[in-house]
Formats: sequence, structure tokens, C-alpha cells
Amino acid sequence: MNLLRIITLFCLCWPFSVGAVTELNIAAAPHAAISLANVVEVLEDPSGKLTLDDVTNGAAANRFVVSDTDQLNFGYSTSVHWARFTLAPYDNENLLFEVAFPLLDYVDFYYVYKNNNHIQNVHQRAGDKLPFSARPIEHRFFLFPLPEQIIEPTTFYLRFESEGANQAPLKIWRQIDYLKTAKDHSLVYGLYYGIILVMALYNLFLYLYVRDRIYLAYVCYITTFCLVQATLNGFSYEYLWPYWPWWASQAPTILLGVVSFFAFDFARRFLTTPHLLPRLDRCMAILMYLCLLSVGVTVLVSYTVGTNIVTLLAFSLACTIMTAAVLVLRQGYRPARYFFLAWFGFLLGIAINCLMYFGLIPRNALTSHALQVGSALEVILLSLAIADRMHVLQEDKMFADKQLHKQTIEHNQELERKVARRTRELQDAKDTAEQISQELEKTNTLLTILASRDSLTNLLNHRAFVQQLQTSLSVAQRYRYPLCLILLDMDHFKRVNDLYGHHAGDAALIAVGDVLSDHLREGDLGARYSGEEFILSLSHTDLDEGLKIAERLREAIENIDMAKYPQAQLTASLGLAVYIPEHSVSEYKELIRQADDALYRAKQLGRNRVCA
Repeated sequence: MNLLRIITLFCLCWPFSVGAVTELNIAAAPHAAISLANVVEVLEDPSGKLTLDDVTNGAAANRFVVSDTDQLNFGYSTSVHWARFTLAPYDNENLLFEVAFPLLDYVDFYYVYKNNNHIQNVHQRAGDKLPFSARPIEHRFFLFPLPEQIIEPTTFYLRFESEGANQAPLKIWRQIDYLKTAKDHSLVYGLYYGIILVMALYNLFLYLYVRDRIYLAYVCYITTFCLVQATLNGFSYEYLWPYWPWWASQAPTILLGVVSFFAFDFARRFLTTPHLLPRLDRCMAILMYLCLLSVGVTVLVSYTVGTNIVTLLAFSLACTIMTAAVLVLRQGYRPARYFFLAWFGFLLGIAINCLMYFGLIPRNALTSHALQVGSALEVILLSLAIADRMHVLQEDKMFADKQLHKQTIEHNQELERKVARRTRELQDAKDTAEQISQELEKTNTLLTILASRDSLTNLLNHRAFVQQLQTSLSVAQRYRYPLCLILLDMDHFKRVNDLYGHHAGDAALIAVGDVLSDHLREGDLGARYSGEEFILSLSHTDLDEGLKIAERLREAIENIDMAKYPQAQLTASLGLAVYIPEHSVSEYKELIRQADDALYRAKQLGRNRVCA
């Protein structure tokens, strides 16, 4: 147990060790970046409450430990960290102190020195949560000018904190050396971003030309990735949003979630995983939308939580897409070769970068630029992959066109043979077809008639009558002539069925139907409206004429001879309603309702009568 504690303590303290303060002799330093390894001392402040007085004169001043590297990397630590270093006296030096990590939230730089026998206290502050113009030198990294002269050993203090990765690569530069190095770096970065933007524009034009959405997915992916790189390198805050400190502090994690979303989208489209790997594609789709969820977590919950989530999603991105590329490649999809090589180099860069941000591997020139190298290689290889994909699609299209042409010729020949044979058959069957057509026409006519007729009385049925009544009423409205509607109901019809059975009732209904048919004129309509109800529509008939016709119908029904059924004396009650242009309603339903009201009054008055 004690051995385990010793090993754990050693791992936590490495690469830091306690030692005496070492002065750095600037005059003897070479003309290049001046390393602070074995000179800088660090102190962790988990509470974040230590002040400058605490770390200079208090008990905390004795807790600094010497670091054997100037690439300070504490991973995703929520603690505040202090660093200090001491410079030996120097004269006439234009020096810059550089903190080469642009994503720190707050960076405070303190020192006290004598100038012309006057003691000066200097406090300079910067950070991506402060406006860009607040920096002592407006540069993507944090640059602090050092005094041109110090006449006695001077200790400098650096306090830095961040909700994300807590790193502080420290260097001291002579100003002329830094300007030369910055110029070389600008050339390299310009070449890097130029490659990505040129490829983005090229593929955007291809999308506008061929309308293949994979080009648009690729453009979205590499454009957002270029923006992520510019943000991680500090260029975005310097050139794109120098007045938006809140966005500058949130942008790295938010943009990383967005670019992961587009990476999954592009990979799914390129590898056609919905068709080739449906199960893995569902997993990729879930991870894809979790990337957007991490953006919401970053903005609404916590930047630290969102950063941890999106970093883990980046690892999942690497594993999932590489797995999909291998599986698709094993299925014989040729463009997946370039895709696999492109993502292997790029994801290796992502893995190295993530391990560096978590503090699991040290920060150096290789680990801090692994993502740029891998992404540049990826952009070039993915362009080759898309070109190879288009070549494969063209080959498949040519092969399909040849097969289609061959099949078309064979199909046309077969079709000509079938047409010739069918023509002979049709010629032979022409007479038969004409006969069948005539029979079908007769049958359709008969079916139409049957569909509109009552099977017992051969009058119109309810539905057919209503349809024709609407037409008759429209014509009466147009030509302005009266139309009479007669609704007829058999009196005590149930007694006929009760005395003699339904066959007697059917005979009575048939007899009534014959009476109505005999009294219908050309242009009139007659129908069996329901069980023992009948309805008639009489065109060009006013109220007086309608009453006369109704009375004749009532008398004819009363005189029906039911000799076989002596007790089945038939009578009927009739209700009239007349449409008169400009003096009554024009809706057929209202006309039927008025006739029904008149019929009801006839029944109330003792039946076997006509009411209007």
C-alpha cells in the first residue's frame, strides 16, 4: 500500500520537482526562443483564491516546484495555476514573454523592478474572456513586453486559468527573433489555410455543377474544420471576432461539436453506410446528433462539461468512422481506400491532440501541430477519394448504359415479335371485340338504370331522385318556371303486412307505383322515397295544378282493387310544396322539408287527404 502511494505521488509530481530558484541569464542565451525549462516554477491553486501577496510573501511562496519543461500542460484542470521565473540582470534587451496557448480564459502577468532608482509594479492582463484590444500586444498568442533593463535579479509571476485545457507553453524571445519566426509561421499557416479554402471552393463549384450532396457535405466539413483550426490557433479571435469575448471563449468547443456533426454526415454519405452498414449507421447517426447536443450543453450548462463531452465524442468519431471505412472496404467499395488513408492520418492527429489537451502526453512542436499536419493530408486524400468515387460512378454508369443498350435492343426485338403476333391476334379478334364492346355498353347502360331504380316498383330510388331533383330545380331557377313536389305516404300500411304478410304489402306498393307511373308526364320524376313513402317532382306545375294532380293520385290509390286482400283498403296522405321563382327557397332540401310538413298536417287532419 505504501509503495502504491509512493508511485502515485511520483506520477502526480512528475515532471515537477522541488529545487532552488535558478536565475536565467538572458545575456548568455542564444538568439532563438529562450527556454524556461528547469527555470520556471509552478504552483497549483485549487481554490483560485491566492493573490499576488500570497504567492510572493505568504506560505504559498514555498510550495512552488521547479518544472523540467516550459511546455506546461495540466489538461482539463479547473484549478488556477501560478508560474514564476527569475531573470538575472541584463541591459538594452527588447524582450517578449510569450504564452503560446490562445485558449486561456485569464492570464495575469506581474513583476516588480527598479527603474532609475524607482520601484515599479507592473500588472498586465489578457485572456479570451477579455476584449482582444485589452492585450498588451494585439497578437493571437499572449505576448507581454519585458523591461529593457533590470539591474538586479527580478522574479516574474504568471497566473493563468481556463475552463478548458489548462496549458501554458512559455518562452522568452528577443523581439527581432520573434518577428522573424512569426513571419515564417504566418507563411506556413497561410499555406495550410489556403489549401483548405481552395479545396472548399473547388468542391463548392463541383456541387453547384453536379448537384451531388456529398460535395456540399464535404465543403461544410472542411470549412468548419478550417474555422476550428483558426480558433485553436488564435487567428479567429484576432481577425474574425475580436470584439466578442464571450463567443471567443465558447467557440472552440461549440465549433468542435459542429465540425464533428459534419464529419459524421460526410462519412455516412461517402461510405453509403445507410445501405452497406445499416446497424453501424444508426450508431453513427446517434453520435452525430449527440455532437449537436454537446453544443447545447456547452452553452446552457457548463463549458467544462461540454468540452469533456465533445472531446470524448471526437474519440468516438475516430473509432466509429475508421471502423466503418474498414468494413466498407472489405465489402469491395474501392473509394474507401483513399478515405481510410485520409482519416487514418487525420484521426491520428486528433488522437494526439486530444491526449495533449487532456495532459496525458507532453506539449511540443509535434503534438501541438499534429492536427494541422493530419488535416492537410486528409483534405488532399479526401479530394482524391471523392474523385475516385466519381470515377467509379462513371464506370458503373458506363457499364449500366452498355447493359441498358443491350437490353433495349433485345427488348425492342422481342417487342417487335410480340407486336406482330399480337396484331394478328387482334385482327382475328376484331369482330369479337366489337361484339364484346357492344355487349359491355348495353350491360353498363342496364347497370346504370338498375342502380337508379327501385327493384320493386321500378320507380327511381331515393339517391337517383335527389340527384335528378337538384338538376330539375336548377333548370326551373334558370328558366323561371314553377316546380311542384308531392310527398305521398301510405295510410296504415303496417296493417296490410300484419293481416296478410309482406307479399301483400309488396303487391300494394307495386300497385301504387303503377298508379304513379301512369300519372307521370314527360319531364316529371317519380320515386320510392322510403319504405311506404313516394315522392314526385312535377315541372311547369303551379300550386293549383299540383293540387289537382295530387287529388287525382289520391283517388286513384283509393280505387286500387285489392280483391285478394279484402280488408286491405289502400289510402294515402299527400303533402305538396311548390317552388315559385322569386317567392320561395331554391334549396331542394328545404322544398322536401316543406312537403314533409304538409304531409304531416294531412296525417293530423285524419289521413287520406292532400295538404299544401
